[in-house]
Amino acid sequence: LQQSIETKFIWLFQSNTKLLDRIQCYEWIPYSDEILLSLENAFKKGAGKIFIDEFHHIDFIELLELSINDPAHQRPVRRCLMNESSEIERRLNVDSFRCDRLSFPLFVNLQQSTCVDTAYHGSKFVRDWLLKFTNGKLEVKYDHIFPALIEGLIFEGRNEPRNAADEIIRVLNSSKDEFLKTDEHKIMKNLQDCCIKLYTKQCFLFRLVNTALRDDDRTKLDTLGPYCYLVYSCIGRPMNNRRFLQKLNGNKSKTMTVYRGDYAPRKIIEEYRQAVGQKDKYFKWLPFVSTSTDRLVAELFALNVLYIIAIKRYSSMDQYTDLEKNTYFETEQEIILKPGTRFQVISVDIDDISGRQVVHIKMIPSYISILR
Repeated sequence: LQQSIETKFIWLFQSNTKLLDRIQCYEWIPYSDEILLSLENAFKKGAGKIFIDEFHHIDFIELLELSINDPAHQRPVRRCLMNESSEIERRLNVDSFRCDRLSFPLFVNLQQSTCVDTAYHGSKFVRDWLLKFTNGKLEVKYDHIFPALIEGLIFEGRNEPRNAADEIIRVLNSSKDEFLKTDEHKIMKNLQDCCIKLYTKQCFLFRLVNTALRDDDRTKLDTLGPYCYLVYSCIGRPMNNRRFLQKLNGNKSKTMTVYRGDYAPRKIIEEYRQAVGQKDKYFKWLPFVSTSTDRLVAELFALNVLYIIAIKRYSSMDQYTDLEKNTYFETEQEIILKPGTRFQVISVDIDDISGRQVVHIKMIPSYISILR
């Protein structure tokens, strides 16, 4: 009763103690009333952390339960309104198929993921594969890339459930059979569409690809390079559609807002804060980034950070794609950002309810877009 009088909030901890193990959506469990009250009082006083027992403390910036004896113990925690906790659990169960893509950790290594302050725009992983595969000619033919695509995915799927890898290969082969007699442009377009749809499939492929891109794992260059290139090219394809460009030309100033939840350590958050107002400070993510046009969906999978991303529809069209109907789940409202897309930080605030860092960012148009 005392708790319900003094606070309308509840604190939950995740059943998983491994922060970066996001293979599934884990259960959120409420803390005891005694711990909840201590957490709430400390949070309202602006404390940076609080011990909940002799060996564990809560970090209010990273929203983690940490152990002084076990550095690997990093249990996500969250603060929400009492009447929202059951709804969170219900939606997580309903939206479990989206958990992997919308909660995939964008940050792991400071030097290799989020904070790459560089003028280079694009994916070096994809670029280097393209240079190697074409011997510097930069021209990809269907008859060359399709066998490399199949061979690479079979190799990478060798340790995955047999039916999952077989289904991916079956889908790709069916695509080939359907469009085999069409011209080069159409068959390549269809292959790109097929690959980006497979990105949304519940299987090992999404995680494998994004882990390789995020970690810049060059041991995967030959095996995953073809798939990454095809999805990457699909995202940038509207640039080559003159009719599409003319349609958007009258809406050059239109801005779209998308959302993405994530975890970021203190050092990254501090870099974001210091970057506010600096016009020459850029960041970028290395993997494909799944975002949602629905803020509530992004908040559902967010840990300690919510990104609010402003995208110029016209000048940035080569850096994102709306999946629309080209997905295994047509109600997703998912926008995918291309690997290597640069962004600037506009502001960093703290959400009064969740305690998350709310990072407002804007995507920077590529040089190709600027020249149009």
